Amino acid sequence: MTLISKAWIRTISTQEGTKYTFCGALEYRYKHIAANWNDETRRKYEREFNDIILPALDNHNGKCIDEYTREDYENAIDYIRERSFERNGLKRHYAESTIRHFQNLIYYVVFQSAVYGLCENVLWGTSFVINIPDEQEELESRVRIKKSLSVNQEKQLYQELFSDPNEDGALVALMLMWGLGLRNGEACGMDYCDIKPIEGHPDCYAAWIYKSTKIESNELQSGGKTYNTGRIVPVPDKILAFLEKRKEIIRKLAFGQSKSEVNVDELPICNAGWLDYDSDSYLIRCKADDVTVAANSAFENAGITSEQVAVLDAELSEGKTALVLREKDPSAYLLRRNFATQMCILGLDNAEMQYLLGHCVEDAYESRNEFVDSERIYSMYRKLQNRTILNNPKENDNEFKIRIRNNSTVKISATAAEPADNVRISVAADDSKTVQTKWFEYSKKVTLGRTVNILEQYKTGYQ
Repeated sequence: MTLISKAWIRTISTQEGTKYTFCGALEYRYKHIAANWNDETRRKYEREFNDIILPALDNHNGKCIDEYTREDYENAIDYIRERSFERNGLKRHYAESTIRHFQNLIYYVVFQSAVYGLCENVLWGTSFVINIPDEQEELESRVRIKKSLSVNQEKQLYQELFSDPNEDGALVALMLMWGLGLRNGEACGMDYCDIKPIEGHPDCYAAWIYKSTKIESNELQSGGKTYNTGRIVPVPDKILAFLEKRKEIIRKLAFGQSKSEVNVDELPICNAGWLDYDSDSYLIRCKADDVTVAANSAFENAGITSEQVAVLDAELSEGKTALVLREKDPSAYLLRRNFATQMCILGLDNAEMQYLLGHCVEDAYESRNEFVDSERIYSMYRKLQNRTILNNPKENDNEFKIRIRNNSTVKISATAAEPADNVRISVAADDSKTVQTKWFEYSKKVTLGRTVNILEQYKTGYQ
């Protein structure tokens, strides 16, 4: 038995039946929570639950454990941090390692309650999960725990997100975040009409990212966190095909429900809920909060551990990191970091990566205006086509084609990075027109390190 004060309420009668409070859940699952604690540890932790944690929880005597949110637990930790404690008549602040310990104690209760079905594990993938006793081990964990996805995790995530075109719109948002490097609010803000052909390349599509949803709402707002948010991002083949299937399903749903006025292109891509014949939820936009909840289950099924996400959550809670990255949700952070990793492997340069992620383009010779050009978007599209898990193989995949407008002058530079590489350039005119060309060829010895093309190895890993 626990030594938790009898003054705390254990259960509450609701219309759904009797439910446990946080204290009641702690007592009910105590045998499992304290399985590895010795007597001295148990007595110490029980005092901390009685004197520190329970008093900090909002309305803990009148609230069921399944009503608590992540924000409620974070508020409790903030209260404990601000309240501090007294020693020798002086007010002292808790060390961050002690604060982390209090987070762990809360997580033990929530995790065990979730296992037994008393509540959802709203702390999955948060800093509450991390239990690191000292600074050295914390530094080691930041190196040891992966901050991007492995090949196997990407394969499992693909199966999780592409298995059913009727799936919950929150999972579609995760798909867009994974495939296009979007933030969760940006994914929720997209409509089907925001995906358009790239000018001059009608078979190639890109998403226009210029709006997002407001915090804790599905209401739209223009732009995003900064001026740099607006961008045009190439859309992978398999995501495009998946969205076309959903559009066709929605057309049939609208027809069956006699909603002839519905224009699918104007509907949100990430709707609230599943595409169901008994529901018109396809008309309602998903909220970013719903995506975060859906991510927990999808990540777990894809073999992405809670600790892997929790380390990123801890990073985002640090003032300097949060200020630089302007990110809050660890799920979005993980998928955007993974997108950046993929772009780096596929040969996009720094300016291109910064643009596609919606960051400031830090290049003395380029600005964001350079990327409005359709050929620049198409150039990035071609590079991203090598992300084979999300794209279909094409004939002549090693060829790069551009169209030149009439009476235009274009300078093209083709470089072979390896001594054995061959470069072939052909020029052809349409409609019996002529193209005037001048060729210059030279070799140059450079002192920079040689580049290594790992694309073939990369593609093999995803087969």
